[in-house]
Amino acid sequence: MRALLATPAALVMLAVAPAHIVPITSSEAASAITKQIHTQVTVRLRAGYRGETQCSAQGPVQQEVSPTTQLQRWRCTLELRGVRFPKPCKAEANVLATDQAHHVRIEWLTESKYCREPTQ
Repeated sequence: MRALLATPAALVMLAVAPAHIVPITSSEAASAITKQIHTQVTVRLRAGYRGETQCSAQGPVQQEVSPTTQLQRWRCTLELRGVRFPKPCKAEANVLATDQAHHVRIEWLTESKYCREPTQ
């Protein structure tokens, strides 16, 4: 009888245990914020534009950060300028790793009003 009670309890502990987080590179984080903002301003991207995205390590980092560095959390900024942008579109976000390789989650995003489609 005891063995029957132990098995369900072990399964419950596994279900509640935190998932293993798979670290991401800065380019994966930059791609996430770029994709998010580009989907919001597709009309403005039809004409010529230029953009810049940068990501920096967030939190206590004990190692040198290089393009291949993998971390669980990045702070990214994006700026888009162009013919159809009256002022630059500026955005900033915290990009987090998830329990799936190459999948990210945007935890927090702030953006200027020019990071949205123009109203008709």
